[in-house]
Amino acid sequence: MSPVARRCVVTAKQPVVKRYIVTLSADERERLNMLIQKGTCPARQVLKARILLKADASEAGDAWSDGRIAEALDTSIDTIVRTRQK
Repeated sequence: MSPVARRCVVTAKQPVVKRYIVTLSADERERLNMLIQKGTCPARQVLKARILLKADASEAGDAWSDGRIAEALDTSIDTIVRTRQK
């Protein structure tokens, strides 16, 4: 019997155009920074706060790409997309 050749097609999950743009007000940025600095919040909340601060496209924000955020925070792009959406 001959072995069956299998092909694997890899597709990128990162969207070409961002559907959800994050723009934070000064108060929202301050609250997220306080949440990060407090040190008593669950790790999941701190990660999401950091994602939002890096993704912020306002004048005071960093406006990082999803790939750059994923690399810097050691998380998946899917997590970043879901956080932007919420």
